[in-house]
Amino acid sequence: MTDAEVLNRLIKVATQCAAERSSHAQILDRLWDDGFLPARQVLLEEGVPSEQVHAQMAKAKEIFGVVEPADLTPLPLDLQTKLTTELEAEIHKESGPELLAERHIREITEYKVEMWSNESKHAGRPHVTVTVRGVQISVSLDEEPKNLTPKGTIVGEASALRVVKKNRERLLQIWEETRPDTQKLSD
Repeated sequence: MTDAEVLNRLIKVATQCAAERSSHAQILDRLWDDGFLPARQVLLEEGVPSEQVHAQMAKAKEIFGVVEPADLTPLPLDLQTKLTTELEAEIHKESGPELLAERHIREITEYKVEMWSNESKHAGRPHVTVTVRGVQISVSLDEEPKNLTPKGTIVGEASALRVVKKNRERLLQIWEETRPDTQKLSD
C-alpha cells in the first residue's frame, strides 16, 4: 500500500469504528479515541508495516489537531504555581479592579477549567469555562451539562461536556463556596 492508501484506509476504518462505538457523540471529538486508535490496531493486524501506520497516524493527528497528554511537556508544580501567580498579577495590574476574580480549577487536569466568582451575566446559573484545544467553551453545571457558548456546537464540545459531567459535584461545591450571597443557589 502507498502512504496515501494507508492514510485513506486509516481514516475510513477510524470513522467506521467511531460511528459504531458512539452514535450520540460528536464524531470529530470522538474520532481519535474511538476511531483512530482502534483503526491503528486493525491496520497492524492486517499486516500493514508498523512504521507506515505510525507515520500516517502522525499525519492524521496533525490533520485533526489532536493533542494527547503524552505530547505535552509537564511543568513542575512549583513552576506552574509561580507562572500562574505572576500571570495573574500582571493581568490584575493591566486590567484594574473591575477584573472578575477567576478561579482556575487546578484539580481537574484533563482540560483547563475556569470559574469566575462574581459574574453578573449569569447570576445564579452555575457554569464554567473549559478550554479544549485552545477553544473556550462555556458549560452549565446542570444535571446534564449544556454548552452555553453562543456559537453553538464546536469542536471539543463533547470533551468539555464530559469533563464537567465527571466533575460536576466538585464544581458545584466550588461554585457555592465562591458565590456572593446574591448569587447563591436556592434550594
